[in-house]
Amino acid sequence: MARNPLHALLSALGLSSGVKLRGKRPPAAVGATDDPHRLLGASLGPDGSVEGDVARTAAAVACLLLLQTPLHDPQLVRARRWLKAHEHDALAGFVLGLCAGLESGAPLTPGPTWLPLGVRGPEGRLLHQLLTRTREG
Repeated sequence: MARNPLHALLSALGLSSGVKLRGKRPPAAVGATDDPHRLLGASLGPDGSVEGDVARTAAAVACLLLLQTPLHDPQLVRARRWLKAHEHDALAGFVLGLCAGLESGAPLTPGPTWLPLGVRGPEGRLLHQLLTRTREG
């Protein structure tokens, strides 16, 4: 059975203790790399969401933004479109605001306001790790 690539990345970061991932299993070729772009892309479904979960989808988009994924990237476009349909949710609105800021030329400035994004699922834990690296680096 192929290992979920997001689980592989979390394991490499030392964050996988007790993590159980559900849902689709990605192709083996995706699991063969620790590229976070691919790992997050494998978490995002064809509709752009992570298992229909706003918080996890918002965290995945925030991770992709921190990883400097172009806003026109197809995975990011689908995820943003899905979040737009759920913009009444505060986390979706927050991440869509980050994207709008980037589109207008504003810098991406991670800070304490990002912390609520890191509370759910593997994508949230990955975001927390990326935010920690951003503060340290």
